[in-house]
Amino acid sequence: MLLPRRLLLSALGLSIVGCGSSSERSPPAGAGGCKPSTPSPADGFATERDPASAEVALARRIADRWLEVHPPEDSPWDWGAGTMMLALGDLYRVTADPRYRDHYRAYADHWLERTYQVVNSDTCPSAHAALGVYRETCDEAYRVPVDDVVAYLEGAPRTDYGGIQHLGSFELLGRSIWVDSLQMFGSVWTRWAELTRDRTFLDRYAEQLGVFVEHLQDPGGLFRHAKDFALAHDTDIYWARGNGWVTASAYDYLRVARALGVDAAPARAALERQVAALLASQDPTTGLWWTLLNRPGDIYLETSASALFALGMARGVRLGLLGADAKTAALRAMDGVQSRVIDDAQGRALVTGISGPTTAGDAADYAEVPLEDDLDFGVAAVILALLEISGLGA
Repeated sequence: MLLPRRLLLSALGLSIVGCGSSSERSPPAGAGGCKPSTPSPADGFATERDPASAEVALARRIADRWLEVHPPEDSPWDWGAGTMMLALGDLYRVTADPRYRDHYRAYADHWLERTYQVVNSDTCPSAHAALGVYRETCDEAYRVPVDDVVAYLEGAPRTDYGGIQHLGSFELLGRSIWVDSLQMFGSVWTRWAELTRDRTFLDRYAEQLGVFVEHLQDPGGLFRHAKDFALAHDTDIYWARGNGWVTASAYDYLRVARALGVDAAPARAALERQVAALLASQDPTTGLWWTLLNRPGDIYLETSASALFALGMARGVRLGLLGADAKTAALRAMDGVQSRVIDDAQGRALVTGISGPTTAGDAADYAEVPLEDDLDFGVAAVILALLEISGLGA
């Protein structure tokens, strides 16, 4: 029986230990050299995208609905909410609309006044909110959650082949790696490296990506969901959103690696193999991908994975690492994704067709995961993809 990830990790939470924080924590020593940075027309991140485009306009409509419906203090300290804060941070960098900054700052403030825990891969992304505020203010209080994530990852349990254990210190189900970890902890390393210009964090991402490539990527290019997870799971199926996290996070790593002059040839090669497999498995009618990539026609076409593939491929095209076929696939994917964005009863943009939280299992388990609307991680994936596709051209 499949147990959704939020429920699984909630059930395990009492047994997992890690880094925690509260309002009584003191901020770390000065960052040295931090310079406040607010959105600017000269910011390369913004100038490469098109704030006046239809894609960014839709991203804003989606985000505006999110801000109306989901107060920041109601969002948990977890991977879905953290991914949404990352998306709002990027949207602020492109549009300079302070409402998006105010939302993730309020989220960061809410959790800085309470006790949160960084105890496994899925509790790392929430630090993106504080990281964004720190980038803009250099206020040391907001560095605390990022340092907590960095400290956790330094000491996190690892498999005997060096992979960061997805479930933290909880080891009753074995020490396992899960493909989505590359986004959950890896995106924090990448964005921290971008801000601090410290290549060490890119080296750490590259090391983990190498482990995941060796142990999860099959010769055909796609990644399996997990390795060494004690609960029964098939190893001959490929979960779309998990692969999407790889595509999105690894091309973001390549973006920052290029900016910092880091050679990333192994990552480029692994992604080329994956993208080739994705191009072959894209649904020709809708431009979307099936939730099990190697079983087209089974279960359902899925919004969040399709957005993540478009996001990663668009980044690869911007970097000159992918060609016209990937650009075409990304644009077709976003046509399909945008068909899943509908108006709600109040005329606001609502993202639909998002597969719920998913644990590694067999094909029947994946089929039991319902499609839902308005899930934070899926909404975030669509916003990020719309930003990345903007200005890319037809």
